[in-house]
Parts: sequence; structure tokens; C-alpha cells
Amino acid sequence: MRNLFKRNLLKDESGNAAIQFIIYAGLISFMIFGSIDYWLTQQRISQVEFIKQYYLDRVRLEGCLTIDDESSLISRLTAAQFNNITINTSAKESMGEPRILRNSDDLDGSEIYLEIMCEPDPQPFLLAQLIGSPAPGPFTIDVKGRALSERVDP
Repeated sequence: MRNLFKRNLLKDESGNAAIQFIIYAGLISFMIFGSIDYWLTQQRISQVEFIKQYYLDRVRLEGCLTIDDESSLISRLTAAQFNNITINTSAKESMGEPRILRNSDDLDGSEIYLEIMCEPDPQPFLLAQLIGSPAPGPFTIDVKGRALSERVDP
């Protein structure tokens, strides 16, 4: 009787399909959710990149980041649900820095950069953190751009 029970127990495969379904469904759900989260994060980065490109063009024409442009940039990012906004540039009018003018003899001196760092709200889930990514702290978007100033006179 005992041998018959062991043989039947070992041959019983009625629960294998359910277990396989649970494992495969979990893996597929994990991959789909990860793909959607990655796509949404890329869309947020593209949004900041677009805003950066617009204001880099403004800085290129003005020779500096004007006070109006700086406040407009911050308000656009805040309206798009970004926090902890940091703006670095070659010349900020709010800091009293002079405009960078076009100089065809010294192109390096005519270069203007604009860097925007911000954190999206809500933070992305980032499945990479579940599988051992060593990135502690909040997710920060950091976009940079460079252009030559077209401003001729102060």
C-alpha cells in the first residue's frame, strides 16, 4: 500500500500546469510592467530635453539666461511635475553675470552651455533597483546642451 501511494504521488502532475502558469504569468507581467515603466521614464526625459532645447535657443540668442526666461523655465518644469530643479549655465542674469557675446576670433569664448537637473514627480518605479542596481536615492534627470552665442552687442 505504501509503495502504491508513493508511486501515485510522484506521478500526480495535475498541479504542474497551474504552477507553470503562475511562474510564466509572473515573468511576463514583470517584463510588460518594466517595459511600460521604461517607456514612461523615457517620455519624461524627452519632455525635459525639449524644454532644455527651447531655452538653449533663447540663451543662444540673448547671450545669457535672462531672469524672465529662468522663471519661465522653472514654472514650465514645475507645471510638468518636476521637483528639485537646478539650472546651471554659462551666464545668468539673476547672478549678475555678463552676457556672452559672439566672437568669431575666439569660438570657445562664445560657447554657452545650459544644464537642467530635476526629479520627476512621481518617481519612476525603475525595476533595475529590484535586480541590484547600485543607484541609491531619487531618480534625477540631467540634460545638457551647448551652443555658440549669437548676441553681438550687450
